[in-house]
Amino acid sequence: MEDMERLISAAGSGYEGKVWIGLTDKPFSWGWSLSESGFYGQGEKNFRKWNNGEPDNMKKQKWLCTVLKNSVWNDCFCEDVFTFVCYDKNGSGSESTSSGKYIYINKVYNWWDARQYCRNHHTDLASVRNETENMRIQEVVPRDKYVFIGLHRIVWYWWSDKTKPNFENWADGHPVSPTDTCATSVINAIHHGKWVENHCDEKLHFICHNIPDKTQVLKVKLTALKTTIDLNNPAVTEAILNQVEESLKEKGIKKDLKISWIKNKDNKIFQEEENTPG
Repeated sequence: MEDMERLISAAGSGYEGKVWIGLTDKPFSWGWSLSESGFYGQGEKNFRKWNNGEPDNMKKQKWLCTVLKNSVWNDCFCEDVFTFVCYDKNGSGSESTSSGKYIYINKVYNWWDARQYCRNHHTDLASVRNETENMRIQEVVPRDKYVFIGLHRIVWYWWSDKTKPNFENWADGHPVSPTDTCATSVINAIHHGKWVENHCDEKLHFICHNIPDKTQVLKVKLTALKTTIDLNNPAVTEAILNQVEESLKEKGIKKDLKISWIKNKDNKIFQEEENTPG
C-alpha cells in the first residue's frame, strides 16, 4: 500500500482517471505439472483439447486447473474437488501408453492434493501430448465424469519487470470473466488506486518507476613515480579514471557502470599526503 500511495501521489492531486501499471495476464500460459526433460516431443507441450468456449474462467482466482470429461477439456478452479488421472512412467497401472500407463483414481481431491497423490504413488498427474493419449485417458475414465489432468496456470502473475506479485489491490468484482489482459490503477474518489483490467491496446496515461542507482564511494591512494607530475591535471585525472574503469570491466563489472571523481572544497581531486616522521 505504500507503493500505491506513491503511485497516486505521482499522478498529481488534480488527476482523475486510469493509469497503466506493469501487471499483465497471459491467458495462454498453461503448463503441465510433469516437467521432466525429454518427456515431450516437438509441439507436444502445446497440445490442447478444449471444449467449445473454453477456457473461460478468469475471475479473481490465483490458479486455474483443467478437468477432462468425455475427451474434451474445461478449465476450473484448483480448489474444486474431482477424481483424477495419474501417469506412471513405470507402467504400474491399467492402461498402456507408448511410454507408461494412465491410472484413474476414484478419490475426490482438489488439484494440489491430487498432484501430490500421483507423485507419491506414481509419477505425476496425467499429461496429454497428443490425440491418441487423450483417447487412452478417456478409456480409463467413467463416461460423464470430470477428472483432473495436469494442465494448470497462474492468473495475473506477470509484472513487466519480472518480479513475482505478492500484493493485489483489485477493485471489488475484478478481475471479471471474460477479462482483458493488462491492468490499470483507477485514481478517483471512489477507487483511490484500485486495479481493473483493460484492453492492452487502449491509449492511457501511465506510471513509471525508477530504481535508485547504487553508489559506492572509494578512496584511492596513488604514488607518483615522478615528482613533477600534477595528479590534479585534468588530463591526468581522466587517464587514471579510464584505467580504473577498464580494470573494473576486466573483472566483470560492466552493467550500468558509471564512475567519477569527487572533488574537495578547493576543487581538487587528490590531496598530497604529508610525510610522517618514523
